[in-house]
Amino acid sequence: MSTPLIRSTTSMSNRDQDSKKQPERESDSASITARVSALARVPLKYKILALFCAAMIGFGSHFGGVSYGTLKTQLKKEMKLSNSQYAVTQAANDVLTTFMPLLGGFLFDYYGTGVGSRVTTLLVACGILTTAVALDTASFGTLVAGRMIYGVGSGAVNVIQQLIIAQWFEGMGLATAMAILLAINRAGTAIGTAVVVPASVGRFYSFGTWIAVGVAAGSVVFNVLYVVTLKRVERQQLSDADRAAMRRKKSFSPTAMLRLPGVFWLIMVVHYLASAVMNGYLGIAADFIVQRDKVNVVTAVYNSTISLAVTAVVYVLCGPLVDRFGHRISLSLLSNVLLILFFVLMEWTRASSLGMMIMFAFTIPFKALASLVAIPLLVPTSVLGTSFAIYRCTNSIASAITDTLSGVIQDANTGNKDKYTGVVIFYLAMAVGAFLLNLVWWRFDQRDYDGMLQKPAAQQEEYLEEKKRREEAEADQAEVTSFKPRFTWRWTWSSFAAIVWVVALNAAWILFLVVAIQSGSKAAPAKGGKGK
Repeated sequence: MSTPLIRSTTSMSNRDQDSKKQPERESDSASITARVSALARVPLKYKILALFCAAMIGFGSHFGGVSYGTLKTQLKKEMKLSNSQYAVTQAANDVLTTFMPLLGGFLFDYYGTGVGSRVTTLLVACGILTTAVALDTASFGTLVAGRMIYGVGSGAVNVIQQLIIAQWFEGMGLATAMAILLAINRAGTAIGTAVVVPASVGRFYSFGTWIAVGVAAGSVVFNVLYVVTLKRVERQQLSDADRAAMRRKKSFSPTAMLRLPGVFWLIMVVHYLASAVMNGYLGIAADFIVQRDKVNVVTAVYNSTISLAVTAVVYVLCGPLVDRFGHRISLSLLSNVLLILFFVLMEWTRASSLGMMIMFAFTIPFKALASLVAIPLLVPTSVLGTSFAIYRCTNSIASAITDTLSGVIQDANTGNKDKYTGVVIFYLAMAVGAFLLNLVWWRFDQRDYDGMLQKPAAQQEEYLEEKKRREEAEADQAEVTSFKPRFTWRWTWSSFAAIVWVVALNAAWILFLVVAIQSGSKAAPAKGGKGK
């Protein structure tokens, strides 16, 4: 592959051509490239073990994450929370992950996945433990704090998982490995959703959350297994040159964001709109079905769980198909179409909620695989951790804003605060926007990358080799600005997009704090103790 495939990346990542060679820059980029290349060459048995450990590292996070959304009806009843207050507890999970994973991404590019995964799994466990204590004591403030601690850990855990996959797999097999990871993540969410409410029937409603605490502790154990595996591979499978390169001193800088190609930021906008809708709906799915179909919570949770289980199966099926046939952007477009159709049918027809939730289940893997598999193809290897962190932060910014606004929109419906029509219209508008921008993404890929993201993995090998040679050549010439760059500001699409991204991050925080303060001032005295 030649110039057309790398034209966009090169033109949107301007360098200071007059900068002098700096030895530490070469070692920074070379060491990260060496790490990725070396781990991708190890025997398959180690790759499978790394994939399993990566999936289980995040299992506790996903078990205790979306399953919290199934507690909305109980929380409103037991803790006397309004829709806005509940939305604050949901957004508290997302608001810190609007920027903490980015810091984690810088550090993961610096230290690697071993140290970072240990810290993040402990944060997840502590966050779920604090949430369980808050439910037992009916403390709104403690509940918000617990969700924030959990949010810091869960966002960084996702970055670690995706970085592990990108480092141990490349080219053929990347989409399959990423799909298996995402399927196990979704299975964790499905199991957590199915367990939390039914396990609490006949007991105090926090009982299921204490189960989540135990599962999160199990993820800490699997993290230890991954660290042991990584050290063993480095000791037994890598050459002395590989180990020396991986130990070279590295540094980091927020200006790494400005080396990302413009098409990466376009993907982030598409992801922002789609994930805002998907994650926002998952947070209210059980209560939405209760209000729509007049069924009990257990039935509504069952419908939601079936959807999550189907999502896990679709991931497993899609991964190998994407590797073999490509069409990543086509899957993303299909996801948008299904999402629009889903909300229209759920709100304005009497279509079966179970059938509609199964349709919804296809939208998530189609969208996620298209984005996550594209990132390692498009961005420099030296900033993979930063790129996955931005992806996760974008997800959280979208969720924080959407969760908060959906609660406000629902409470503004003075006639019936349990009705979701206004929220559905809000979601539809964003889904249509995501569809239109998907078309722009497709055009970018055709024009600047010769349709690379639509091609099978087997036809991307030459592009990957060219990308690797280009990065190594730039490192040798000290043209790659790694972590201590001599930086000259230039207005590019990347710099403009980075500024817009930071503005969106601040908007999420401002909105969260305003609604949280207003909700806190309206909080009713909570019932203390377990009471029941």
